[in-house]
Order: sequence, then structure tokens, then C-alpha cells
Amino acid sequence: MSRDLLWILTKRNNAFLVKRGGNYFSTAPTNATNVSSYTSSGITNAGAIGVQVDGSNVILTERVDGKRSFNIKTTNLTRLGDKPAKLVPQSGTL
Repeated sequence: MSRDLLWILTKRNNAFLVKRGGNYFSTAPTNATNVSSYTSSGITNAGAIGVQVDGSNVILTERVDGKRSFNIKTTNLTRLGDKPAKLVPQSGTL
């Protein structure tokens, strides 16, 4: 399925969509801007990235490139003092 068709089918109704005051926002983990638009959509664009803060942990989430791939790769970017923590890639599925 093409990215354009996928966006047309999901732009007004998907699990990550939040409608507030006539504006559309997205809570998708791979949407760094939280704006529901074609260019920043983590659902339709391969290689999309997102950053999440979970307590004291900073987690980078990126979608694995591929035509029909919905796999995501997460990396912990937490710092320990002045030194970055050891980067441990974790795999998941969107």
C-alpha cells in the first residue's frame, strides 16, 4: 500500500489522533512534532523518529526503513553524570 493512500485512510481516524479545539495532534511514538500531518506522520513515513522521556530515561524511537515494515527500534539515551550511558538497542513492533 502506498504511503499516500495510507495517509488518506488514516489522517482523520487513527489510534494516535487527538482532536482539540479544531486542531489535530498525534501521540504516535515516532512523531517528534506531535502534529498530525503527512510530513511528520510516524505511521506513513519510513525512517520516522521520536523522543520520549520516561522518568529519568530518555528513549529514542525510530522506525526501521522498509516498504511494509512496521518494526521500531528503541535506544536508551540516558546520561549517567557527565558521561552517556551505554547505548543498548532494543527491538519492538509498532
